Amino acid sequence: MFKRHKTEDGEILVAQMEDDHLVNTIRLHCRKIAQYRGVAEGNIASDVFLRVLGNLDSSSFRREAENQIRMRHSLLVEYVAEAALRGLDVSRHLQMAYGRSEAMPIHQSLSFLLQGDDDEDEGAYDDLEF
Repeated sequence: MFKRHKTEDGEILVAQMEDDHLVNTIRLHCRKIAQYRGVAEGNIASDVFLRVLGNLDSSSFRREAENQIRMRHSLLVEYVAEAALRGLDVSRHLQMAYGRSEAMPIHQSLSFLLQGDDDEDEGAYDDLEF
């Protein structure tokens, strides 16, 4: 919403984006997340990723894909919040990106998505009442 989005003409707020531009940006990030998810899960190792990620060994390749997923996810949140505010349905793009449309089974783990989260915020909201 209040994040700046770069355009070819400069920068605008996410809140100022046209609906089509907003949805297309979400689709782009979702497509990238889905591609990197395939790499991280060991399902694909396309030439595109080899060119982008360079000459990495398989564990580094996977780790870099996981980093890209976390980075894209953090970028996506602001755009999805704006789309939800406007009543735009982007759920099918998100379902494609994350490979699911239901609650994640307890036995399934995408632990790499949790790595890198700082626990420094833990307890920061303990005094709030809901």
